[in-house]
Amino acid sequence: MSGRLPLAGVTVLDLSRGAGPAGACARLLGQLGATVRAHDARRAPAAVPALAARADVTVTDLRTGEAGRLGLEPARLSGPGRAVVSVTPFGLDGPDAERSDAVAAAAGADPLVAAALTGAHAAAAGLAALRWARRHGRAGLAEVAAVEVVAACLGDLLPRATCPRRARGGPDGATMGRGVAVLPCADGYVGMAAPSAADGGLLAGLTGVEAVRAADAGLGRALGPWLATRTRDAVFHAAQLWRLPVVPVLTPEEVYADAQCVARGVWARRGGRVVARTPFRFTPGARAATAWRDERPHPDPLPGGEGAGRGGRPHPATRHTASVAPLPGGEGEEPALTPALSQGARGRGRPSPTPSPRGRGGRTCSRPAVLSGGEGVGPLADVCVLDLGMVWAGPWCGRLLAGLGARVVKVEGPARRDGTRPVREEGCAGAFADLNRGKASLVLDLASAAGRAAFLRLAAGADAVLENFSPRVMPNFGLGYAALAQVNPGLLMLSLPAFGASGPWRDYVAYGSGLELATGLAARVAGRPATSPVAYLDYLAGAYGAVALLAALLARDRSGRGAHVEVAQREVACQVLSAAREADAAPRPWALDVVALRADPHLAARGLFAAPPAAGASCHHYARLPWRLSGGGARPERAAPAFGADSRRVLREVARLAPGAVDALVAAGVVWDGQAEGGTREAPVVAGRGSIVVASSADGE
Repeated sequence: MSGRLPLAGVTVLDLSRGAGPAGACARLLGQLGATVRAHDARRAPAAVPALAARADVTVTDLRTGEAGRLGLEPARLSGPGRAVVSVTPFGLDGPDAERSDAVAAAAGADPLVAAALTGAHAAAAGLAALRWARRHGRAGLAEVAAVEVVAACLGDLLPRATCPRRARGGPDGATMGRGVAVLPCADGYVGMAAPSAADGGLLAGLTGVEAVRAADAGLGRALGPWLATRTRDAVFHAAQLWRLPVVPVLTPEEVYADAQCVARGVWARRGGRVVARTPFRFTPGARAATAWRDERPHPDPLPGGEGAGRGGRPHPATRHTASVAPLPGGEGEEPALTPALSQGARGRGRPSPTPSPRGRGGRTCSRPAVLSGGEGVGPLADVCVLDLGMVWAGPWCGRLLAGLGARVVKVEGPARRDGTRPVREEGCAGAFADLNRGKASLVLDLASAAGRAAFLRLAAGADAVLENFSPRVMPNFGLGYAALAQVNPGLLMLSLPAFGASGPWRDYVAYGSGLELATGLAARVAGRPATSPVAYLDYLAGAYGAVALLAALLARDRSGRGAHVEVAQREVACQVLSAAREADAAPRPWALDVVALRADPHLAARGLFAAPPAAGASCHHYARLPWRLSGGGARPERAAPAFGADSRRVLREVARLAPGAVDALVAAGVVWDGQAEGGTREAPVVAGRGSIVVASSADGE
């Protein structure tokens, strides 16, 4: 990326009124380096077609009737290699398509939050449409409705409200987490949660109050005397030393001046106002090998991802020896490989006569022919992603990428399940079923030497790795960006830490609702700060992560360079705070009616929610992705995977391990495949964050 922001050279035409979700979408693309040109389409419609013809992406908020009267329908504004993003309150069709009420479209959510969520998801859809348009020489169109974005980001509220098998402690064997409690202390409030037995034990160790170990402990009553003698900062820093997701409840003014924001330069003054700087931080990597790899799909791709992705066998001309330790039991296995980049990194950009980037030794890559057609092929059909995301923000990012056609492999540890995965596979999977649709499951012990070696082989065959741990975790595994880039220079790595990779709070952890409290975004209810019923910052951070990775992928398509992308979740929250202050708006309490939203005739007409499953089948209480893409549109999605269901296949097809090597890893307990002689065996369970369903995420663990 040569030190430039990833969308440098991309032009965006913003036809919106400037405020609202469409404006948020255009601003987000601008933060990634795009040149944004605003134009009032309602006052000067005649100039729009010529302006759109010179733009890579056109963002419009014109409803169907308005666009028709002005002759500015989205299809007329796009063209080969270009994309249009339509962002409206209710979409371009359906009974409510002509409604302009942004508050109604928020469906009971804070309208400012709804606008931020919609803008971020629209930016992701727009970049996906642009990549698809460039790859196939077609016109790309993305349609995003604000009401659908809100309905798609309901967390566990939808299954809790509508699933008859989702009673507390029901047949899935899981219990709901307690979320984040807002408790008074000596000088204000703290947000505190103990969503698992392990965290309850840590909290008891910190406070000396044994009552908090109980699953039904009332934290306020049990900890009231202990908190009354301690300040917010004292509780916050002491709890974080115990790896507990406890945060101070801060005002906006305190957020502007807190040590973490100051150390990372989060805020700047502009026009007399304090505004948030971009949350995206890119570290460009080296240029990868430039020889083209075989474009043919793998004959037997993983389920849940169309096309080969990086699982296809590398072309012989692109093989390189990687410094990956040998694996046990691998008689007859292939040598460790570092394949060249997948299709996206090999210069497959906009179909034009522009020269391809020069590779090592000054040799110029030949550009493959533009694929014809492209209908039904996802924008990321050539991309393989290793998803180490845990609980919410990371998994939602991976979910968005899977929905765009990427081959997404969910990586968990043998004794460290994702926090939203139910203890038992049968019954309603709750939010896990939504956050992990379209993915394959690999269970791999990264703490072992053999597990690390296997992951490096996977990284050598992947396009991207995403994770939302605290910054210490991946380096502690020996799997930081430098190690991964050594085996795959073109790899893109996305990190979504809670507070960022630098600053005094770098190793601290937080739930999405906790970040709401720690960023001055809590509404006041009965005179006290309160979190929203949905941990919306998890969804927002996940969407920002998807936008960043798509932008980095577009840059890699041109340059062939990998990159490390960091998006601190709290700095995403600061974007919401900045927008609220600019609009002179205070956070509003939410008033969601999930049951009414599930039954809404407009959403039913647009087919947002999945059809009820047949009797005896697994539950499907979720919405489709909150966008429609032309050409590279929706495809049938695989259900969320069982624990370790694809371990063997992923290791064979992506890491290129021989069956003997995989058998040895399973026998050593490094890999879990869910199978044993004579049938399925029960997976190990750890009483920790990974063993229960939680109401909001502890990202950055």
